[in-house]
Amino acid sequence: MSRNLIIIGNGFDIDHNIESRYRDFGDYLKINDFDLYDKLSSIYNAKDLWMDFEKALGNPNLEVCKQLSPLFNGNVLPDIWDRIQLWLIKWVGKLNNDPIEAKYLLDKNDYYFSFNYTNTLTRCYKIDETHIKHIHGIGERAQVNSMFPNNYKEVLVIGHKHCNAESYVRDMVKNTEKDTEAIINNNQLYFNGLDKLDISTIKVMGMSYSDIDIAYFAKIKERLVGARWKFGYQNDADKLRLYRYIAILGIDEYEVAFNKNVLY
Repeated sequence: MSRNLIIIGNGFDIDHNIESRYRDFGDYLKINDFDLYDKLSSIYNAKDLWMDFEKALGNPNLEVCKQLSPLFNGNVLPDIWDRIQLWLIKWVGKLNNDPIEAKYLLDKNDYYFSFNYTNTLTRCYKIDETHIKHIHGIGERAQVNSMFPNNYKEVLVIGHKHCNAESYVRDMVKNTEKDTEAIINNNQLYFNGLDKLDISTIKVMGMSYSDIDIAYFAKIKERLVGARWKFGYQNDADKLRLYRYIAILGIDEYEVAFNKNVLY
């Protein structure tokens, strides 16, 4: 029997009333580590930072960094990335324990490709982990070792596209790059096995279709030749970006529907 591959983004968790937007992370950070929150707000445009956190990480305020650089021997805020990771893991741990109720009928025999750090699929829908690929990591496997706070069992992938930065912020910006090519290479075993799973349809929901994530879609398309695509969108901006995906990827067989209708 043919199966579906369901690609899910943060909109899936948001549909379940999980407060998983980056602005929610900003609120959490403001309460739990105001010093880090304040530093981030100084280095980046505070409004842009919490609206598009990953993109903002690649665009620090160069004037502020230039002023701070001598204080940190050329490496601006050397602990910033570890601290972001630490609080990101703790925040996801909180989300994984917030109340949740199922909203959709999901087939346990289907396969899931998740961009989310949360355990919504296993906790709420009892999907077996062997049917889920958390391409950017999952909070449950990225707990902080209490004796060595900066040792993580698994790093949660977060970041922006490669950009050319000034020397005094290059190290910081490099630490927050999302190297999709390396991630795909490190997961070749998974991608190479997709065409053995008898998948006939790829359904996408909860995605914002950012430029940096299109590489994963291209790899999936390469492995699942002939599969039909069904794209979901939440708003007009998502819809425009998904049509850009379709054009760039050269997908011929597809449907477009509002998010909640994609699964059916």
